[in-house]
Amino acid sequence: KQKKTKKRRILSSGQLSTDVTTPEMGLKSISSNSIFDPDYIKELVNDIRKFSHMLLYLKEAILSDCFKEVIHIRLDELLHVLKSVMNKHQNLNSVDLQNAAEMLTAKVKAVNFTEVNEENKNDLFREVFSSIETLAFTFGNILTNFLMGDVGNDSLLRLPVSRESKSFENVSVESVDSSNEKGNFSPIELDSVLLKNTDSVELALSYAKTWSKYTKNIVSWVEKKLNLELESTRNVVKLAEATRSNIGMQEFMPLQSLFTSALLNDIKNSRLLQQTIAAL
Repeated sequence: KQKKTKKRRILSSGQLSTDVTTPEMGLKSISSNSIFDPDYIKELVNDIRKFSHMLLYLKEAILSDCFKEVIHIRLDELLHVLKSVMNKHQNLNSVDLQNAAEMLTAKVKAVNFTEVNEENKNDLFREVFSSIETLAFTFGNILTNFLMGDVGNDSLLRLPVSRESKSFENVSVESVDSSNEKGNFSPIELDSVLLKNTDSVELALSYAKTWSKYTKNIVSWVEKKLNLELESTRNVVKLAEATRSNIGMQEFMPLQSLFTSALLNDIKNSRLLQQTIAAL
């Protein structure tokens, strides 16, 4: 057992109390003593950044039309990181945060992925995105209260570690290995996901169609943008040449050489851009 180091404090009555232990004080001493442990703060910031990345990866997986299995893996990764953060920083271990995580898991489970298409995707995932925002908002509120030293109110009731760990086992989506906490799946990992699914061929074809549509949209955007740029450069050249011809007929005008040089630069740059667009 960890040996508790007792610290004295002065009660409102003026008496001294020695029943406050170091583990109980945690980071509550930050707001009262304004003493920061640089190593702990650095570790806390890294954990918060990792949690934020997991939230972002889950949203990206949904928006990118990923497979159901990939979205579930992203959710498991998020829960794994959140569980790790709550175990490491006990003042962040709250009922509100636990409830928000359970709500997000329930919303993801409730989605019928066979019905998802481009037209109804936003409607079907609206509650999922709302739950993600709620989880992020709850985490931010608890973190703020933690850093301000206000961790004793009823809304931030902490859970015992054993109970919290058991609860997170219940909200886990599937028995998927959550050790992968990086941002992208490797081809081998995606192959493994597909091999475990009976509809792997259909899923692969569906993803190929989605990827083809995505690529077609990108190429179309590039082509249209280049056409607009090309038309713009042609208009710039016409305007510059006409203006240069007009001001060239007038002699001894102020800053004439300066404006002539600027017009020549416009013509030169526009023609260079036209050559680049033609090469593309």
